[in-house]
Amino acid sequence: MIRHHDSVEIKPSERRAPGPALVGRIALGLLLLAPTLLLRSASAEDDPAPTPKAAPAEETEEAAGGAAGEDADPLAKTALTFEGSASFKTLGSLGQENFRFQLAIENAGDTPLTIGRADLLLAHLGGWLSPLDPDSLDGSFFRGPLLIPGGEVVPGLGNKYVSTTPATHALLTVRAEDGYALVPVPILHDGFEAPKAYAPPYPFGLGLVGPLHVVPFSDGEDAILLVGQHQVLNGGQPEEVETTIQIGNDAGATDPVTWKGLDSQGDLTALWPFVRRLPVFTGFESGSLRITSSARVKGQQETFTGTWPVTRIRPTQILTPVTGTWQLSNGPGGTDMTRRSAQTQDRYAYDMVVVKDGRTHKGDPHINSSYYAWNREIRAVADGIVVDVCDHEPDNPGYRGALTQCYNNRVVIKHPGDYYSVYLHIQQRSRKQGIRPNATVRAGQPLARVGNSGNSSEPHLHFQVYRIDATGRIRGVPVSFTNAFHDSAATKPVEGVPLSGQTYLFRRK
Repeated sequence: MIRHHDSVEIKPSERRAPGPALVGRIALGLLLLAPTLLLRSASAEDDPAPTPKAAPAEETEEAAGGAAGEDADPLAKTALTFEGSASFKTLGSLGQENFRFQLAIENAGDTPLTIGRADLLLAHLGGWLSPLDPDSLDGSFFRGPLLIPGGEVVPGLGNKYVSTTPATHALLTVRAEDGYALVPVPILHDGFEAPKAYAPPYPFGLGLVGPLHVVPFSDGEDAILLVGQHQVLNGGQPEEVETTIQIGNDAGATDPVTWKGLDSQGDLTALWPFVRRLPVFTGFESGSLRITSSARVKGQQETFTGTWPVTRIRPTQILTPVTGTWQLSNGPGGTDMTRRSAQTQDRYAYDMVVVKDGRTHKGDPHINSSYYAWNREIRAVADGIVVDVCDHEPDNPGYRGALTQCYNNRVVIKHPGDYYSVYLHIQQRSRKQGIRPNATVRAGQPLARVGNSGNSSEPHLHFQVYRIDATGRIRGVPVSFTNAFHDSAATKPVEGVPLSGQTYLFRRK
C-alpha cells in the first residue's frame, strides 16, 4: 500500500474570484481524527493530576483579549484552567480576506507548562474538518493549523500562534493525567452567516464528517461513506458502546445498522474514529440519517442521538488522467481509515499505481525506473485552463517508508463549471511544452509524466477533482471515467464512482 498524505487547497484570500490567476496550494493532509491539543503540567509526574475546570467568563475574556494584542479582534474565546498548574486561552479572529485564527497559550500557574504536542480539530456547520495550514502556498507538507513546537511556557508569559483556516469551530483537546476535556470554540466569519453555537453533550457524544452524500459506486451500489468519531468530553474510556444508524425519508427507511464497541483504540485521546459504508434504497434522493449511540462512561450510562441531512451527489464525467491498466488506492468507497474518507477535500481523490504480479515494481525498490508507473504519460481529463504548475522539485529515490515534509511537483487545471483537476507528484522537468499558467488545454492533451516528487512513498499519480464553495473551502467532487472498463477486453464499462482497491483498464480516447 502506498503510504503518503497529500491534499489540495486554494489560497483563501483569492476565494472571491477564482480564475486563471488562482494559485493552487498543495498541502499534506493527515487523518482528521488524529490526537489534537495535548498539554500537561511539568510537575504531573510528582503531584496528583489536577482536575480541569472552566475559568470564570470574566477572567476568560480579559485574559484572552490581552494575550491577542491590541490589534486583534477576538470573536470567540475560551479558557481552561488547571488548579495550581497552568491555563491556555484561545481566540478566533477573522479578517475579510484571510480567515485568520489565533491561539494564545499562557502559563497562569507557578510551574512551567510543558507542551507535548499540539493540533486543532476544526469544524464547519456540516461536520468536522481536517486541520490544514494554508500559510504555505507551495508546500506539500502538513503542519496542522497550529502545530505548536514542544517545550515549556514560562510562568507569567505567553506564546501566540497564528494561522489561516476556513473553520467555524475549533475543538481543543486538553490532557490531564486523569482524563481529557474537549473545549469547543466558535469562530465567526466576516461576510458569512454566523455559525450555530456548538453545544456538545457531556460527557459522551458522537461527531460526523459532513456533508453526507449518497454516491453511485462502480459495484452498482448507492451508498454513503460515513466517517465520524465517538467523543468522551470529560475524560474516561467509553465502555459497552452500541451504535445504531438508519437512513430514511418520506418514502421509507433502510434497515437499522447496529454495531457494538469502538472501531479504534483512539490513541489514548478523547476521540475514537469509525468508518461505515451504508447503502440506501432505490430511488433515494434526499433525506436524513439518524444515529443513536450509548455507552457507559465512568460508571454512568450515557446516550447520544443526532440527525443529519443526506443528499445525493452525481459524479462528474471526465476522461482518465492516465491510460492502460491501473490500480486505484486510498480513494472513495472503502472503509479503511484513510484521510481520503475523513477529509472532505480529499474524499474523492485517488492514488494511481500500476501493479503486475501483485507488485508495483520489479528490481531495486530504491530506483524510480523499477516502478511500472514511473514515466507514464499524464493527460488532461477535460478542457480547461492551467492555473498552477511546478516541476522543478527533485524526485525521491524509489520507495520511502517514512514520509517527510517536502514539496510536490504538480499541475492544476480549472475547468468549465468552476471545478479543478489536480495532478500531483509529477516527474521533475517533465511538463510538456506550453503547459504553463493561463495556457488552454484540451481533454486528453499530455501534461507531464508520473514521478515521485513531494510527499510520496513511491512513483504514482495522485489525482482529484474539486470545487471551491462560497466560503473558500475545498469540496471534493466524485468522478466517473468515460473510458474506464472492468475487463481487459473493454467490454464492461465502469459506471459510477470507481472503487478504491480495484484495477481498471483506462482505454485511450
